[in-house]
Amino acid sequence: GAKVVAIISVLLSLIFSVIGFVMLIIGLISKQTNMMYYSITYIIMPVLYLIIVYPTLRLFYWLYNRVASRWGGILVELEDKE
Repeated sequence: GAKVVAIISVLLSLIFSVIGFVMLIIGLISKQTNMMYYSITYIIMPVLYLIIVYPTLRLFYWLYNRVASRWGGILVELEDKE
């Protein structure tokens, strides 16, 4: 569960990285230092997000499984369509 959510989060965060790279290129061409600083934030934040999200989700899912095994949790039954 945590890996899937982390991967999806990273894929969605890549949008911000692309924006950051575009801002960095524009900042380098126009020599605007503010834009370069902001672009680095856009590039680094998805990496930091992954570093924070994955361990947090792993802890959450571990705690949920411990609590659910003692007091009950959500039961999901799936059926194939014919």
